[in-house]
Amino acid sequence: MHDGYYLSIYTHVNPLAHLYRISLRHDQGMALWKKDKKKVELVRYWEFERRSGLKKHDLSFYSIEQGRKAVNAMLSEMDLSLNDIEMVWGTPGFEKEQDEKNYAKDFPCPLHSLSHLFSGMMVESDLFYNGKILALALDGGPDNVVDINAREKKFYWGAVVNCGKIEYFSVPSPGVFWSFLRLEYHLEEGSLMAIGSATTAYFEDEATFLNKIPSVYEGKDFDKAYEWVASVVKAAEYLDKKSILGYDDRFSLLENRISMVVKIVQKGSFIMLNNVVKKAIEDYKINPSDTVLSMTGGFALNCPTNSYIMEKYKFKKFSTCPSVSDSGIALGLGLYEFYKRCSPFEFKLKNAYYGHTEDRFVNEVIDGWKHYIKSVQKFNENQFCDDLVHSPIIWFQGGAEIGPRALGARSILGDPRQEKTKEALNQIKQRQWWRPVAPIVLEEEQSRWFETTFVSPYMLCTSEIKADKKDKVTASLHLDYSARIQSISELDNPILYQAIKKFFEFTEVPIICNTSLNDKGEPIIDNFEQCINFALRKKIKVIYINETRIELQNAESYKEENPLGRDIHLFDTLSDEEKERAKAEWNPYDFDFKELDLYLNMPELKEYDICKERDARLLRRILTQWKRLNQTVWKALLT
Repeated sequence: MHDGYYLSIYTHVNPLAHLYRISLRHDQGMALWKKDKKKVELVRYWEFERRSGLKKHDLSFYSIEQGRKAVNAMLSEMDLSLNDIEMVWGTPGFEKEQDEKNYAKDFPCPLHSLSHLFSGMMVESDLFYNGKILALALDGGPDNVVDINAREKKFYWGAVVNCGKIEYFSVPSPGVFWSFLRLEYHLEEGSLMAIGSATTAYFEDEATFLNKIPSVYEGKDFDKAYEWVASVVKAAEYLDKKSILGYDDRFSLLENRISMVVKIVQKGSFIMLNNVVKKAIEDYKINPSDTVLSMTGGFALNCPTNSYIMEKYKFKKFSTCPSVSDSGIALGLGLYEFYKRCSPFEFKLKNAYYGHTEDRFVNEVIDGWKHYIKSVQKFNENQFCDDLVHSPIIWFQGGAEIGPRALGARSILGDPRQEKTKEALNQIKQRQWWRPVAPIVLEEEQSRWFETTFVSPYMLCTSEIKADKKDKVTASLHLDYSARIQSISELDNPILYQAIKKFFEFTEVPIICNTSLNDKGEPIIDNFEQCINFALRKKIKVIYINETRIELQNAESYKEENPLGRDIHLFDTLSDEEKERAKAEWNPYDFDFKELDLYLNMPELKEYDICKERDARLLRRILTQWKRLNQTVWKALLT
């Protein structure tokens, strides 16, 4: 491989998917790499949702030309274009090699799962080539954009790494349980986990359900998984207030029922993962004390399970990336390609802050907001502490964190000692009163305040607070006194670290509250203007932007009620009139949304040309037959 710049892109190009907003890949993004001899560096990471404003961005490009324009617009931030890139990986149409579309065809593991695995187990090349790793990639299922026969393979995979040598093995994944639960209750997985631990409601005979947990290895097992989750949901639906054990009057009947079901699914997840890890330890003669555990895939956002496995088996370390969901696929794609083409190589993911960096001076921006600016000062740690004690503040510092969780770069921060802080933060975010906010804790103080024994720089573990500390940080705890912690070191985030250290001196509490800087249904905020707009709409008085303290005023006169628009034009360039003409061209026989959804999500139907009359007639017959089969699970997955 030549030295120079490389690009791994997780996106999709298809006119029908674009015109009808059919999801083929969600959490799209791209990674820019620089290779210098054996050293590989991650230069910048783009999550498309931050630019488009589309949460979990799943919008396909209409054409490769449109896609290239959007990619070049983002690369221009680094004074680069696609002409400067040696190779592009991961999305048909962008690659510079002719065989890229099928390069995972003969590999037993879907490329999607491989990318998840490499996004975790290759974040420290020294550890990969000289240590031992047990890696698990656990999600809802792979996409088939590149790996066109993905659904003929086992869906979920693990790997054992011993000094650079990899052995792969298929595993079941609890991720699909949570996918069905999300569809059933129309709540995101994070909300489900929160309400599960919030109430005291529970089933009397949990073993009835836990003894029937199905294995989930591939698509044909989805029916069993769905039936199991549905049986738990149905059992809860028959219970009224008097028949629910531990009924919690703080919550509605529906919320008590949901909490009961989530408790079962969470315990089922523990059981499934325990069996996976136990079997891997036995099969590969793993000694956890000298082995690192890596978890990736959307299910790795399930902090209680990560902590359960770490604490039970006492692995040497928990090592992964901050973008464990599909937002990290572009990262894993790149690392896998470097491994395949130039192994061994040197790489280390130094921290989470590879996202968009505002290079403009703050003063250049605030000049346009003078009516709302009361004062502008340099960052001062003592002032920071005073601000935090009085009310929540906005913190916008350096490069954005990658992944779905705010890690002290695009955050709203608060005083954890006051219950009113959680109330204020949930009101700002338009969330339910019981939703927890996360604590950031000084790494060296973590073991004095929390029960967990391993650090969690990317907020991927849950721990109970020490018994003697429960009343000191009530705003940062779940209702069951656990917390989804982020440990912070001076190396990770030096400015915020020093600020929290000063807060510790000031209050004797080495913890602050943290939640993401975004409104309900909005991706994390990406630039200065969006930040000020948010603060004024939410009546937040103080914001910190790149070591500058800005105090706001006149918020009551700010008339904008919505978040500022983002760069959707990069991804959606057609006018309404052009879209109607394009629909007539690409869907001349008027297939409806669900028919198109099935057509695009089933690789075996790609041989039919939807624009040809004979193929369209045959295709409609096949799709009608699918509907009659009443395959509930696949219908749910394609909704």
